[in-house]
Amino acid sequence: MLVLIEWLRTGEPPELSLLPLYASRQERDFHRTLRSRRKLNDEEFYDAFYAGSGIPRHLPGALRKMLDDALGIDFGALEPSDNLLNANEEVDWADVFWGIEKEFQIVIPPERQEAFDGTFDALLQCIVSGRASEGK
Repeated sequence: MLVLIEWLRTGEPPELSLLPLYASRQERDFHRTLRSRRKLNDEEFYDAFYAGSGIPRHLPGALRKMLDDALGIDFGALEPSDNLLNANEEVDWADVFWGIEKEFQIVIPPERQEAFDGTFDALLQCIVSGRASEGK
């Protein structure tokens, strides 16, 4: 209704596009890759990717759970090098960083947020460095 009123007011027809209704190729490929992999529980995920890393055992699982909730995607088959920016291109990552800061009680400096490469591992390293600087 507002679009129609604005059209009548300005005389400019609205720009209509179906693009937001369709996922990009990268997003479709990301989800296809997740579906094709075996899902790992938190223990298996830690043992496969972070054993011996010095990262507390609960952190990778807690981050996956937080991302599951924030993005509405099952990350059971996620790998640390997966580009989360392709998981849902409509996500405001500022909100995700804010959620991570609240969930893990840390501060992620803006320069660290700007340097985010999109991977799960980069997010996990933000948490680890944030916890180290906070003395946790």
